[in-house]
Amino acid sequence: MCSYISFKESVMLLRYGTAVYFGTYYSIISLIACVAVSFLIVFYDTGVAL
Repeated sequence: MCSYISFKESVMLLRYGTAVYFGTYYSIISLIACVAVSFLIVFYDTGVAL
């Protein structure tokens, strides 16, 4: 889900923007942020459960 959203946003940036590097950079940052938030949520839930 996260990767699909970031991929769609990067495609939009590549389509409307002029820099390919910026689109790739934004996609990587979005994916890393999404994964980090997911891990934090899972860690918080398991910590509360324990």
